[in-house]
This record gives sequence, C-alpha cells and structure tokens, in this order.
Amino acid sequence: MFKKARIRLSFYYVAIIAVGMIIFSTVFYVYSVQDIRHDASHDTSISAQTRAAAVSHTLGELEGAIIVSNLVILLILSFLAYLLAGKTLKPIQEALDAQERFSANASHELRTPLAVMKLENEIFLDQEHATAQDARALAKSNLEEIDRMAGMVQSLLVLARNKATHQLSDSEPFDLSHLVSVIVQRIERLHHSKDIRVELSVLPNVELTGDRKLVEQAITNIVQNAFAYTREGFIRVSVGRDRSSVTVRVSDSGIGIDDKDLRRITEPFFKADRSRTQSVSSFGLGLSIVQEVVELHKGTFSIESVPGQGTTAILAFPVA
Repeated sequence: MFKKARIRLSFYYVAIIAVGMIIFSTVFYVYSVQDIRHDASHDTSISAQTRAAAVSHTLGELEGAIIVSNLVILLILSFLAYLLAGKTLKPIQEALDAQERFSANASHELRTPLAVMKLENEIFLDQEHATAQDARALAKSNLEEIDRMAGMVQSLLVLARNKATHQLSDSEPFDLSHLVSVIVQRIERLHHSKDIRVELSVLPNVELTGDRKLVEQAITNIVQNAFAYTREGFIRVSVGRDRSSVTVRVSDSGIGIDDKDLRRITEPFFKADRSRTQSVSSFGLGLSIVQEVVELHKGTFSIESVPGQGTTAILAFPVA
C-alpha cells in the first residue's frame, strides 16, 4: 500500500516540478530568442542570409540544450522526489504499523482470559455431580479473569485519553512527598511476605503541580514493578528537588532488563523476555502509561538496568 502511495506522491512532486521547469524554460527561451535576434540584427559584418542561418542554428542548439538539461534535471529531481516521498510517508507508516500491533496485542490479551473463562465453564457444565463448592470456585476464577480484563481496559482508556487530549484535564499543586510515601507503604503491605528491604528517602514538602491521579498511577506502576520483579534484596525510593525539576527515583535489586528489551520497554503491550518474567502477570501497559503521564507533564522518564543486578526508574517533572 505504501509503495503505491510513495510512487503516487513522487509523481505529484515531479509533476509540480515539471510544470515549474516548463514555465521557467519557456520564459527563458522567449527572452533568449529576443536577445539573439536583437544582437544578430545589429551585426552588419555578414549578410542577412548568413545571419538568419546563424540565428536558426543558435536557436536549434539552445532548444536542444534546454531540452537535454531539463530532462537531466527532471531525472535527478525524480529520484530526489522518490526519496522525499519515502521520508514524508515514513512517520505515517510507522504510526499505522504501531496501531496494527497495538490492536493485535489488545485482541490477544482480551482473548486469553475469555478463553480461560470459556474452558472453565465448559468443564463445569460437563460435570454431572458439580457441587456448590465447584460453583464458587468457578465464580471466583471468572471474577479474577474479569478483574484482569477490567484492569486492562482501564489502562487502555488512560492511554487513549492521554493520546487524544495531549493536555492535563486537572492540574493543581499537591504534596508529592506525601503521595510517594503513601504509595510505597500501600504496595509494601501487599508484598509483606517477600524478603525485601524497603528504603524510603523522601525530601519533605516537595510540591508538584499537575494531575495528582495520573501522577499517582505512574508512580504506583513503577513501584509495583519494582516489587513484582524483585524476589529479595532491596527497593529504594527517593524524592528530590533542584532548581529546575522534581525527581522520583525507584531502584531495586531485581532481575533487571536486557539491553534489547530496554529500548522497547515503554511500548504498549511489550513484555520482556518471558523466560525470565513468566512468574509475573502483566499486560505490558504499565510503563506505557508512565511514559504518557510524564510526557503530559512535560517531564522525562528514563530506565537504567543491569540484568541480574537490578533496575532504576527515574521520573523527572519540571518545576512550575
């Protein structure tokens, strides 16, 4: 599809150039003919017949030179137009390819829990002597899959809203220090069974102007990832501030991320090497949301990681 579009766009470029060249060449030829004939008419050293023959020969050479030069220039510009058309269409092609991957991944992620629910219900219906306990187990499993789908749909809605608006709908000052402390304490309680040492270094009264709910979701995703991918060791969370920015840094001693995965880690639905992360249930949307939230706040989001040693996520928001 894009090859045909590229050729078509190149043709339009060349057609516009050709029209301009024809107009310029015509004007140039007309004025050149006038000058040649004017100069010839003042040359009395040769006969009128010789002058006419010389003018005719000169005009023939001029016409040939104009045609050949225009053809050469047109060929060169056609090649350049083809390159320019490719450069023009490349962002569109990348956007459409990304949209197709996003749709395919979303369909796959939604189809998986639906398939699980369908299979479990079929097995339950095939049981001749199903008990109330079996029914409760089935309902519990179905609710878990529904919660998974609801969570993914909510994440998709956040991404879609952020991409559509490209602006903050609710921006006001809030205490970032307190927010980070609450998030860490809440998630730490969910992972109390793990042998993880949590180190919290929060500069007090650090204020940030922005959408509190979105920032909370972004930081929650980062801290939750740190706990999810760390079996034991430490998790360090800090909040700092300088003249130009407010920084939230989350470091862990978890499994880390390979370099080949690190470049794509914020793509929607991207999941790192499954052989290393198969114990973690994830849709691959968390860091995409973090990236979107930080960009909405005109900040930066970066990840540093060493496989087997840990990961550090850094969120930097500009000071208003």
